[in-house]
Amino acid sequence: FVSKIYISSFVSNVEPEALSYNSLSEIIVSEDSTTLKSIQGVLYNKEASILMQYPKGKDDTYFSIPNSVTEIGRRAFGGCLYLEEVYISENVISIDTFAFALCKSLSSVTIGESVNFINVYAFWDSRALNNVIFENKQGWETDDVVFTQDHLSSPVDAANYLTYYVSSPWTRE
Repeated sequence: FVSKIYISSFVSNVEPEALSYNSLSEIIVSEDSTTLKSIQGVLYNKEASILMQYPKGKDDTYFSIPNSVTEIGRRAFGGCLYLEEVYISENVISIDTFAFALCKSLSSVTIGESVNFINVYAFWDSRALNNVIFENKQGWETDDVVFTQDHLSSPVDAANYLTYYVSSPWTRE
């Protein structure tokens, strides 16, 4: 079992698939790295503006995206085993493909006011998700549906929409 991974200063980028161990609970980055950093075992770019990888086996049940983050990367939380609740801070603008896919315990997400793009399959097959709060409910649409504030007012309905309309990106004006 791999529970911790150390990333040396010679590594400039990490693909999400490289860190897809179910047992991984902590990512450690060399302080000498010029491109990556780790905060409390989570992998970010050096500026901490992109959350790149949350370890699948990290046993925290709640996580609040730091205010420095503007983008949640591809598969960043994909397959997380224990995470139940996520607060996406008001500075996050975009959520990339498969960002929260296959998170079997994820039941509650608050999507901050500045998010204006949720890429395809971002919450794919996160079957426990039953409570989604959009801090800004106005202007959301997909290729198939234009959502009104009424569509997204109920956290249960919002969760159903977010997990059902996954094959088109969600955008907000």
